Amino acid sequence: MRTSHPSGPGMDLRPTPMVLRLLIANVVIWLLFGVLVNLAGQQWVGDLFSEQLTLRPHEALFGLKIWQLLTYSWLHDLGAASHLILNMLFLFFVGPALEKRWGGRSFLSFYIWAGLIAGAVSCLAGLALPSLFGTGVVGASGAIMAVFAAFSLVMPEATVLLFFVIPVQAKWVIWIVVAIDTVVFV
Repeated sequence: MRTSHPSGPGMDLRPTPMVLRLLIANVVIWLLFGVLVNLAGQQWVGDLFSEQLTLRPHEALFGLKIWQLLTYSWLHDLGAASHLILNMLFLFFVGPALEKRWGGRSFLSFYIWAGLIAGAVSCLAGLALPSLFGTGVVGASGAIMAVFAAFSLVMPEATVLLFFVIPVQAKWVIWIVVAIDTVVFV
């Protein structure tokens, strides 16, 4: 059985159909909000972005803004393009291998459920440590982390290039990513 090498030499760099749709959706939403908030100077859009769509644990649970468990994962920090770029790079390099194995609909379902579950975990963490979530939570990082974890479990022997240079088996990369994400979070 041949091992998949998602970021090795000769890899197919074409995204699969569902991954491409997710990449486009995330970038278009980020650009749309960026244009409306920054270029058009429409403060009401910024307020809507901040107050209604960003995951705020207390509001989501006690203010019954349950939709925030879904909407936050489609938004990214308008002031930091790197947030969007890093999430989409992870999706671009790892997502297609899972989509090819599971199919587009199953991959999309996994991605959405992963975002919802990450939102629920963020709510629990936000209730336990409210000072960490004062400004709310945005981004697909939770869903992307789940995609990476699934990849490392489904294809543990696959080789990925950590930082585009260091070849590492997927079963080890997830722990490195979790460690880096934890350090950044703290």
